[in-house]
Amino acid sequence: MKYENAKDILPASLLEEVQKYAEEFFLSPESIKKIVYGKKLNLPEYSPSIYSAERYSDAGYGEEWVRIFLEKADIEIPDMSEYFLSELVRIPLRLIDSTDAEVKDENAEPDSFPDAPLIIVFEDHKFNVICGEENLRFLRKEKKNAYYAFIFARNEEYSYYLNNFGKQFRDNNFFHREGRRN
Repeated sequence: MKYENAKDILPASLLEEVQKYAEEFFLSPESIKKIVYGKKLNLPEYSPSIYSAERYSDAGYGEEWVRIFLEKADIEIPDMSEYFLSELVRIPLRLIDSTDAEVKDENAEPDSFPDAPLIIVFEDHKFNVICGEENLRFLRKEKKNAYYAFIFARNEEYSYYLNNFGKQFRDNNFFHREGRRN
């Protein structure tokens, strides 16, 4: 099946409506396709928590959870044509580059610890937090070894990411083996 641009096949009024709802509900292009092709879309209830992120990820809508989370945090969403987004994984904290996370006052306590996954970008063979720096500082201060995250891996580095970290992250994903996490 060859690619066809929506503006070439949909009436302008319908295209306008679809775009309005995509922006309002933070839907990915994949979800919009499901809606247009008549597939039922049942998104779990959103909250900025690991529990909610897990439910979205298990239902195949991890990207929607990340879009909503970043939009509400007023953080720019990486261009999905340039990145692969992982499922929700458990990443060893030692792998995350600490320069950004350690810049602020190391002794400062976060007002509260949000139970939300970290959002990480894998570029130049390094993991950098784009959302959740305070959480990372707190986790390190508490001497935690691993935590939950969605990872954006640049397309050019995806093979490296998968070969070097894919199995480790799958093995660290305890959702289905242990039930609720520690």
